[in-house]
Amino acid sequence: MSINSTYRSELPLPPSCVAFSPTQPAFFVVGTYYLERSEDQASENVSEEAPKAQSRHGSLILNEVEGETM
Repeated sequence: MSINSTYRSELPLPPSCVAFSPTQPAFFVVGTYYLERSEDQASENVSEEAPKAQSRHGSLILNEVEGETM
């Protein structure tokens, strides 16, 4: 048994969640999230310097399903 896609969408960031509306079943939201780390944080080097701020990026994308299309 195989499942074929009928629609494909490229997201600007990695997806982190999907939420469907119980009162509006034709709508769903895809949440994206990305945590940008500095090189020091990515390699987990331990130093006595103050940690550098991390940069967070995310989005909420509202989608509507109409029949078999979005």
